[in-house]
Amino acid sequence: MRFKVNHTTNQEPNRLRNTEGAMYTEIKSSDPDVGGINCILDRTQEDVDAIKTLTAKLLSGNYTSEEYAEFKKSMKGALNYSDLERIEYNLNLLKEMFAPYVTINYYSMDRDYIPRTTYFTNLLKNVKILRDTMYILSTTPQVPALPVNKFKDWNDIEQIIYDVYWTLRRFERSFYYCGEIYANGNVLI
Repeated sequence: MRFKVNHTTNQEPNRLRNTEGAMYTEIKSSDPDVGGINCILDRTQEDVDAIKTLTAKLLSGNYTSEEYAEFKKSMKGALNYSDLERIEYNLNLLKEMFAPYVTINYYSMDRDYIPRTTYFTNLLKNVKILRDTMYILSTTPQVPALPVNKFKDWNDIEQIIYDVYWTLRRFERSFYYCGEIYANGNVLI
């Protein structure tokens, strides 16, 4: 996450303090180097159609070098290893975040070169474990059922992960401690 300095004394939702006491606004970022999690939540049918068109061109042999370079990228409309690795990383990050509160025992996420049905079954079980922590919003979708072969299913999986992450982060930041805001720097007894 990136932070922007905000030198106000008002405590607003989604604000953090640095070591000097300045308030920082938490900004959700799609850049994984900034921190936090990275989720793709906006896959569309157009993304899927673009992949189908590009794949057809590549199979026919009638493609340009730019199209081939685009095909080698991690595109939103195709489920690939980068999507699975991102989801696994986010699941493990949430497991570490929950460690002080509760132990989360995930099902095995071992995958072969071509992921099998058991991998996707365990993935959905792990997402359900997270959703059952109740760190969700009223808009958090239900865990999709097998087969997860539609873009909406993958949007839902990542939306659940995203909602649990940000709800947990906001919950952790919502506590006021004695001497911070209501005690005017003094200790309350």
